[in-house]
Amino acid sequence: MRIQLILLLIAAAASARNLVRVSTARDATVGYNGLMNADGTFDAFTPKGMEKQLVALSTETNKQRILLGFEMPQRITKLTRVRRCKLHVPRPIERPQHDYMLTAYEASSNWEERTVTAAAGVRAGRRQGSVVVRKGHNPHKIDVTEACRAIERGGRFSVFLDSSGPLVSFFSRNSARRPEDKFSVEILFY
Repeated sequence: MRIQLILLLIAAAASARNLVRVSTARDATVGYNGLMNADGTFDAFTPKGMEKQLVALSTETNKQRILLGFEMPQRITKLTRVRRCKLHVPRPIERPQHDYMLTAYEASSNWEERTVTAAAGVRAGRRQGSVVVRKGHNPHKIDVTEACRAIERGGRFSVFLDSSGPLVSFFSRNSARRPEDKFSVEILFY
């Protein structure tokens, strides 16, 4: 019994050393719509990467997606296996007054925060995971392990985040907020 407890404690300590939380390196709202801005430009071609808020929205005429980019610390880029990777979804600034779903999709990492738009060619890949958020509750974490495994090949990865309904907004990395108020990933590796 004592040996099992000791082994369990050793395994827990080893896991803690291989668990890291990484904040976004880049983030943006990307509009996929035919709407015009007040200045006559198309919203879909307007970069929104340096704004203080991120918006996910899905209506019949307007789709806004949150694009999150992560770059891993040097000690992780040489790892052999990502065991688990969870996207920390912070408390929204604004959210629907009913249940909604947030869904994460793998995305290509060929984009820059200052210039990304719908025309930038950021490809959405496989669905990673989702969370149903009940009215009045906050989202927590979404499993993005498969997308995160891209760091084993190149040291960076990206995720699109979609909302199933009306607008939900979050603080971007450019806002002067605490880290727990912004998106991040928790990576367990070995």
